[in-house]
Amino acid sequence: MSRLKTRLKEWLCRLLNRANVPGAIQETTLDDPLTGQSLRVHVGVFFTRISVNGRDYYFHRLSGQFDGTGTGCR
Repeated sequence: MSRLKTRLKEWLCRLLNRANVPGAIQETTLDDPLTGQSLRVHVGVFFTRISVNGRDYYFHRLSGQFDGTGTGCR
């Protein structure tokens, strides 16, 4: 049963990739103590912002297309 569930998930994910459906991502904060890097994900109404060491990268919420960059103001 486990193998069948895995294959069904794989089939569904391949189908979604072919249909160009963007992947889902949740808000999170990751701080890597080894490298000192910081990663933050913020999901807004229109855009998803991924911040890497203070540099912001914006992606359209529904299409997943890259929209541009900016710098964090925090």
